[in-house]
Amino acid sequence: MDEARVHSAANWLRDTASNAFDHAQHGMHQLSDALQEYGPPLPPGVADALRSAWDRLPSWPRTPPPPVPEKSWVVVPRATTIAAAAATAAAVGLGLVLVPRAYTYCTSPAAPLRGTISPDGARNEAVVVLGGDTPLGRALVLHLAARELIVLTSVATDSARVDLERAVPPASQGYVRAYVWDVATATENTESQWVHTVHSTLSLRFPLNSPGDPYPKPGQNVRLIGVVNMLSFLADVPHHASPPTGGPLSQLGQDDLDRALHRHVTAPLSMLRRLLRLAIPSPNRSPSDGSALLVHVVSMPGRKLAVPARGAAHVVAQAAQAGFETMRREHVQAERAPSAAGPTRQVRWTTFRVSTEAKVQLVLRQVADTLLRQRQPSTWWWPSCRRVYTFSGPSWWRVLLARLASAVWPGSVSS
Repeated sequence: MDEARVHSAANWLRDTASNAFDHAQHGMHQLSDALQEYGPPLPPGVADALRSAWDRLPSWPRTPPPPVPEKSWVVVPRATTIAAAAATAAAVGLGLVLVPRAYTYCTSPAAPLRGTISPDGARNEAVVVLGGDTPLGRALVLHLAARELIVLTSVATDSARVDLERAVPPASQGYVRAYVWDVATATENTESQWVHTVHSTLSLRFPLNSPGDPYPKPGQNVRLIGVVNMLSFLADVPHHASPPTGGPLSQLGQDDLDRALHRHVTAPLSMLRRLLRLAIPSPNRSPSDGSALLVHVVSMPGRKLAVPARGAAHVVAQAAQAGFETMRREHVQAERAPSAAGPTRQVRWTTFRVSTEAKVQLVLRQVADTLLRQRQPSTWWWPSCRRVYTFSGPSWWRVLLARLASAVWPGSVSS
């Protein structure tokens, strides 16, 4: 019970006792007057003695109510209130940011995740990367090869294939193979041929440069754990068109926009659909252990949906992301259909929204960890992979502080 309630209870008891005493005194006076008027006569001096006795009794004092405070309790300790509110807001904000990072740091292994190795020392987990000749795709191929994974990638020209295979370190020779597939001139026939080539390569024994029987022994087959699409990531659209893409959308020709949509949206999504059939075994085959992951890397030119002079990039980026999400929904709906043959292998879909200002090494590490984390248990409150990963530049408050610093000290902060 707090102080205010105790004070109110004491006042109530005091007022009740005082009122009872007043009523009793008034009743005794009325009784005395009635006895003198209607009753037998009292001895002289008795009534005056009774009145004087009642008058000599002490009266119950009434305590005046406390004065109304001139200032509120919020205003009086102004510095304390502001400091407490600021400390609470800082604790909540830092908790939301630091608690997930602390959990990730405590639960993540000390060494980076790597692909599994068979008893004979060969790698047996493969990843297909579309767009190995792009700057980000080339870096991803080399990073996955360093994580002890088999990487099969697509390149646009034969010279790009030779250049990429030469860049592979000696420890990964025979585990990285590039095949020519020009997305600019892609057709259904070229897509089918490329998927057939990938399927034939996965049936061989790795490393491919090892002598002896080119086919693996029973039980040592290569397992396809994921497909990564790097063809939908772009900085400007289209980079092969004659007009500058940094201008308004109205200056971009219809043919240029059609070629950009075919190069970065239509052809990559069609190839993903074919590779999805390759990752999921047919109903008459035994299901593969673990789940397959489809990673879709799209560009994020800016935080806003539409930015002047970057309309073409946003059109392609939004189309690529919407098409991938539509494929995911259709696949989930087909699995839940009553006529489905039954789940053969779980497929997970992840989108990486990467800004041109994002750190490349952070993106590569997250893609590799997401692919290799599929064999770990996943819970509803801490999944092995999220639906969408966003990699942008500096946060808004860092940009704001940088702008304030540049406004205060123009010479100290470069634009």
